[in-house]
Amino acid sequence: MRLRHSELLVLVGLLLAMSLPVAAQDVLADEWNSLRQVYDYDATAALEPEELDPEDAGAWTSQVVHYNGAEGLRVPGLLLRPKKAERPPCVLFLHGYGGSKEQARMIAALLIPRGIAVFAIDAVMHGERAEPGRELLSPELMQGGRPIVRTVIDNRRGIDYLETRGDIDVERLAMLGVSMGGIFGSILAAVEPRIDAAALIVAGGRWDLLLANSPHPRAQKLQQLGIQSEVVQQAMRVVEPVNFVGHIAPRPVLMVNGEQDQIIPRVCAEALHEAANEPKQVIWYEDGHVGMTPEVVGQVIEWLAKQCGVAAAQPAG
Repeated sequence: MRLRHSELLVLVGLLLAMSLPVAAQDVLADEWNSLRQVYDYDATAALEPEELDPEDAGAWTSQVVHYNGAEGLRVPGLLLRPKKAERPPCVLFLHGYGGSKEQARMIAALLIPRGIAVFAIDAVMHGERAEPGRELLSPELMQGGRPIVRTVIDNRRGIDYLETRGDIDVERLAMLGVSMGGIFGSILAAVEPRIDAAALIVAGGRWDLLLANSPHPRAQKLQQLGIQSEVVQQAMRVVEPVNFVGHIAPRPVLMVNGEQDQIIPRVCAEALHEAANEPKQVIWYEDGHVGMTPEVVGQVIEWLAKQCGVAAAQPAG
């Protein structure tokens, strides 16, 4: 059901009032700094980590941790660490919409044999941080993009936590973001210099086009509000991936998208690709949002291993 005209005007006013006048990708340095500073935080604030006992998961150990994140709120994390590596490199994993840090286990099954650890947190309003009746993608919560900003800062604090451990080589740190995690990851990698390389899987840019064209249920609910594209662009500037992804360079970026993906329409994927600077690699596969072939998955794993300084896998036989 569409909002009455008066209600829509109120919502538009709120969105405009909460948005920040930030610049696009190729703007002057001072304008980029204004955008980047939205994601600044107090790195000296106490993390107060709470570490549960590691659990044996065969080739690796699984350990749940909690620490102080953005605004002092507790952040749940999961560290999956290969047993045979004394100080392994690490991949920071960002899950998709509706997912959780537990999805990192699937990635760990592919990276642990290569001697690479995996660390993941629950995004705001996901996993242990889920809030009944509230969704991250909603008009009220997207004003100023604060849930996204918090999730990015919480990941930065996660790197702070990893640096306090003696069993992870944070000097060899790559990032893997999938779907929503890739969208958030394009921001995170741009503002966080400790990330050496970023793999953005089925991600995209241009929130206005994404919310107007995606058949994702949350996008469709926002479509029913009838908010104009210009309003979305203005309100979402501070969390617009296209404004960030170009600033990951000169660190390498891998972007993988499906030619038949409707959740992240091709126009959104191409907007992100075009905004990224070299060195970048783009891979298209023929299927939809969740249709990556084993061959493409293997390419992603090899790319991550290379960025972590791990030797290429030897052919079987």
